[in-house]
Amino acid sequence: MKETELKPCPFCGGEAELHKSKVYLCDAMQIHCKNCSVHTPKEVYNHLLYTEGKEIYVTQTMAIENVTKRWNRRADNEQG
Repeated sequence: MKETELKPCPFCGGEAELHKSKVYLCDAMQIHCKNCSVHTPKEVYNHLLYTEGKEIYVTQTMAIENVTKRWNRRADNEQG
């Protein structure tokens, strides 16, 4: 797994870390702040996802990319 650059916590400025967890019997990834424990929703991987009539196998890499995008997004990202 390659290193992923994470922005500081948007609430306290603390250091964030990628965390592997479980949702029932499924593997999941999430990012949480080491200081205040705020976190992203869990992103389940190693499963099939059906979206818009397509079947997609969600890998660990895809889950890491998704939670990283969520964590690194800030309110002013979409403003010029």
